[in-house]
Amino acid sequence: MERTAAVLRNTRWVLESIHGLEAMETLLGGQLEVVPVPAEVVLFANAEGEDLALPPSAVLFDRAAGTMEILRGQLVAFGGDSGQLEDATEATVQQLEAVLIPVVTTVTVREAS
Repeated sequence: MERTAAVLRNTRWVLESIHGLEAMETLLGGQLEVVPVPAEVVLFANAEGEDLALPPSAVLFDRAAGTMEILRGQLVAFGGDSGQLEDATEATVQQLEAVLIPVVTTVTVREAS
């Protein structure tokens, strides 16, 4: 099954074709976990992202609940709800941008003296 997904690449959501469950697991680097978001979006992350010490990728804000959560590793999203996945669209990306703030990771390289 091929679906269009919104994939977080660095700090931007990009629409890409995903070819089945195996491709999603490969992209996420392991077992899938559905992350509840306050939007009509189904968001997937690596279920072991924290245990594997994957780098932070986004902060999820739920204003209604007054909570925030740091998400780790690659993120993949679709439209719809957990009962029915739909292709991601620009509207999906706009909903994601309203509740998720991408994390910018910087690396400092120093020359050995």
